[in-house]
Amino acid sequence: MVGDEPVGGRWNYDEDNRKPLPRDGGTWPEVWSRPLDDDEQALVEHLGATHRGGDALAFWPRTRADALSQLHHALHNVLPTFGPFEDAASSGHWALSHTRLSVALNLGLLHPTEVIDGVLRAFDDGLVPIASAEGFLRQIIGWREWVWAWHRVLDDDYRSSNALSAHEPVPESWRSMGDHDMACLRAVLRHLHDYGWTHHIERLMVLANAATLAGINPVALNDWMAENFVDGAEWVMEANVLGMGTYADGGRISTKPYVSGGNYLKKMTNFCKGCAFSPTERTGPAACPLTNGYWNFLLDHAETLGSNYRLAPQLRAAQQRPDRVEIQREAQRCRSIILGRQSQSDTLVSQ
Repeated sequence: MVGDEPVGGRWNYDEDNRKPLPRDGGTWPEVWSRPLDDDEQALVEHLGATHRGGDALAFWPRTRADALSQLHHALHNVLPTFGPFEDAASSGHWALSHTRLSVALNLGLLHPTEVIDGVLRAFDDGLVPIASAEGFLRQIIGWREWVWAWHRVLDDDYRSSNALSAHEPVPESWRSMGDHDMACLRAVLRHLHDYGWTHHIERLMVLANAATLAGINPVALNDWMAENFVDGAEWVMEANVLGMGTYADGGRISTKPYVSGGNYLKKMTNFCKGCAFSPTERTGPAACPLTNGYWNFLLDHAETLGSNYRLAPQLRAAQQRPDRVEIQREAQRCRSIILGRQSQSDTLVSQ
């Protein structure tokens, strides 16, 4: 701020921070790491297959000194290119230009104030452009700290929120983090398996989106994510998963469900490249389960969400779709693919 006005004359730089993944895959900063010492290596070998991401321990801070080293690396090497591609994702690169400081913050190795002060200094020194600085600071102050405040005032019943009456269990294919017919889920589950972490777009627009469209129980999803993400503190996950991720709280945290079809991922990521499903297809054997699921979600929840002004245009479009009957007829099959109960080959045989 300069007095009562924002630096640069704008309150946010979202329009500068929505670039899709470059066609060539992009060039990304080196990921911070520190080699394991002998004791850490012995611990990883002892835990073995019982702990996801064990082989990736070197990429995460284990000490206060590690956290400060990672913060310095993030400010000088990662954050400068964070903003433009913060909403992109790649099957071939798990971190892109994300700082990954959430782990050190949520484990108590860094304090939010020192991260904020570091970003401001880096901006003042000309190391970080304003769009990247503003977008990152808003993630810390405008979301992370806001979520902490919510955690302090929410009642205990919040953790059982299920406004959309979703009841499916977390799929076994998600729990095993193995192969999946859908390329987007295959890539994100592999990142989670290998590193115990994915960035916010993979959490929100792949995992939570797919869970919402397939009707996965949000409390079960919340618990699964808290167990498997290295930064999965309970207070962080409850608002992110039950609020923003799945709209299970009926809008107490976010103003609309964050659901989308496959076209969003086609635009912002390379997940759809080579996938067996087409993001532009709503019905038929090549229909993307997210695309079918998106339109079916709007049709199924038209009454519940009818008063949501942010969804009004989409709800009208769903009701006016000429193929809405076919979309709903095939919805269960598409949900089964997300849930890992049916493959595309099963679909082709049944046609």
